[in-house]
Amino acid sequence: MVQSEGRVDRPANRLIFTQRQVHLWVEAHPHRWRQSFRIGGLENPVIQLVAGTHLVVTLVNLDYFNVARLMIVPHGPPFPPHPLSVDPWDHQREYRVYDGNMAAIVPPRGPKVVYDAVLDFQVRSPGTAWYIATSPFAAATGNYGRILVTP
Repeated sequence: MVQSEGRVDRPANRLIFTQRQVHLWVEAHPHRWRQSFRIGGLENPVIQLVAGTHLVVTLVNLDYFNVARLMIVPHGPPFPPHPLSVDPWDHQREYRVYDGNMAAIVPPRGPKVVYDAVLDFQVRSPGTAWYIATSPFAAATGNYGRILVTP
């Protein structure tokens, strides 16, 4: 579910937002042998934003067995098997796209409770970043998506 109004482009697997305040509801789903992120009914979609957007991401873990981890990084694929070796703050030396908390970790859900975590930050300038799962091998096997920031 996308909590902010945005255009869903299913053929391109893309969510497009033109407003300056965006709230995304990101579900971490068990998917065969790995987790995937579902946003607005799409799996690991491209998120297109406008520079200057205030972005709030709520990560909800729907997996009963695995911890859900989401990190925003400036580097695209290929990702290492253990992406925590990617320095999430390196983008500040290259270009300043994001401010604020950059990673969320959510425990597995229980029989009567679902856990969540919130990332809240300002998208500063045009560029590309990536949201990735930081569980071992998750990003390396496809659990990631692109964040495209337009002027």
